Amino acid sequence: MNKKKIFKLFAHCIPVKGAKRFVICDIQRNDIYFVNEELYDMLTKYKDYSLEEVKALYDNEYDVEIEQNLDYLIKHELGFYTEESDLFLEINHHWERPESITNAIIEWGKSSTYSMKSVIDQLELLGCKQIELRFYDTISSQKLIDTLRLFEDKRIRNIYLYVKYAEDINLDFYQELLLKYQRLGQINIHSCPENFRTQIEKNKFSEHIKLTCKNIVDNSHCGIVNERFFLSNQDLFFEALNFNSCLHRKISIGVDGIIKNCPSMADAYGNIKDTTLEKVLCLSEFKQHWSITKDVIHVCKDCEFRYICVDCRAYIENPTDIYSKPLKCGYNPYTTEWSEWSTNPIKQRAIEYYELKR
Repeated sequence: MNKKKIFKLFAHCIPVKGAKRFVICDIQRNDIYFVNEELYDMLTKYKDYSLEEVKALYDNEYDVEIEQNLDYLIKHELGFYTEESDLFLEINHHWERPESITNAIIEWGKSSTYSMKSVIDQLELLGCKQIELRFYDTISSQKLIDTLRLFEDKRIRNIYLYVKYAEDINLDFYQELLLKYQRLGQINIHSCPENFRTQIEKNKFSEHIKLTCKNIVDNSHCGIVNERFFLSNQDLFFEALNFNSCLHRKISIGVDGIIKNCPSMADAYGNIKDTTLEKVLCLSEFKQHWSITKDVIHVCKDCEFRYICVDCRAYIENPTDIYSKPLKCGYNPYTTEWSEWSTNPIKQRAIEYYELKR
């Protein structure tokens, strides 16, 4: 008996439907591919149909186009033909980690009086693996070194550093930091003069040192949605399928020691000088945003990028509706067009509400 020749996507290549466009997310190689609706249907509704059965669905009128579409997927190593389709199972979409907290944000400024060491020690006990260190005021090179030394005996894997430009610190110093502290994933230097920013363009560390001329004085600059921030990897994709892609298992400590889900959010859960992170995690209200996925957020639920995009609940288009679209997103999945979010007339009331006009 002849076996059916069926086209199968590799398990790490997952089709996603948007309002107007369709993509395949390659969560192994961090790539996305746009496909047409017919091909999307072949890969989802008709995924168990043989090639001949699919062709017959269209009365063999589009045989050439169908094969061209599948050849495109094979060329980009997204799938293959098989006569043993039952042997190839879909990847499990479940997401789980043993850590109580997976990522954290620590802010520090001239007015900060809490113990940075105590915070890092507590995050270590909670299993945290990724930390953002944000410095809004100019700090000395020695302060940076002393801060990074606090991680030397810790299991924290990734550290992202946000520092203000300082005239007496040059790029060589930041390069030495990257070489010495291997867990430093990226150094972001803000409030830079233009001539300093141009120095990094031909630098071999340009992937790990990012510069901006924007004068960043607080966390109101957070929450921007942009194609540059899309990540199509397995861990983030499956977390976004099941949980909020920004706030799930995140905790933050503000400049003043206030504990929040994210420094930009309004709800606070005590001060690190008076309570512990572990006690805050026991509060049910602290986890109220953890399960808000993109599939329940207005507009986002119709976006083809929803599982590779980081969500923001701190700044939303309608501050009275927690399921509202992120304010700082300029993408429209119904037109597939990007626009500048800050000048969109529809968003002006929310921009004023959050006092983002400066």
